[in-house]
Amino acid sequence: MNWKTRRWLWMACAPAILIFNGCGGGGSGGTNNVTPSNTRVATINVVDSQTKANIPNLNLVFYIGNVQFSFKQVVSSLTNPSRQILLDAARVLNPNAKLGDYIISDLPVSGTFQGIWLQRPAGYTAIAVHRDPKTNNTTRVVQIPDSPVTSVGCLLATNRFPSDFQLGVIANLGTVELYPSNSTTPPPPPDANCP
Repeated sequence: MNWKTRRWLWMACAPAILIFNGCGGGGSGGTNNVTPSNTRVATINVVDSQTKANIPNLNLVFYIGNVQFSFKQVVSSLTNPSRQILLDAARVLNPNAKLGDYIISDLPVSGTFQGIWLQRPAGYTAIAVHRDPKTNNTTRVVQIPDSPVTSVGCLLATNRFPSDFQLGVIANLGTVELYPSNSTTPPPPPDANCP
């Protein structure tokens, strides 16, 4: 193949290569998820301590200044819009969102962050083990009360501050493990006082 033929082939193929690779390595192609810069986003994962499977349909309450905000679980098929969010919509808020994660957005600008209350699901003990990437995944063991409270000893992620929830920032609140009531491994004792 002579140089004229090679040059003609290159010129014919160049538009197709640009189309398949996007503009400028990820410019305005429309397929890249960008976290909105005008909202505050937080995610947390809740799993079974034995199977490590996500626990669905939980009621997770985020407290800021004694005001409750509810998490939604990331799902592939929406059956309860007040407690669920589709994966595609969740990935607009957090490009790393996965099925089973719990996500919250549009958190208020002001107010003291207090922590997260998790309503204990049927078949599980009141013990929750929280691993937070902010503390290099060191664990904190909390006894979950059956009713919502704002006591620090009863809430998860209480080591967080308002500065962790800035505009356009995704706060990864880590993983919570819940122990089944019939678990062969007993849960650890709580290390925080819960009234």
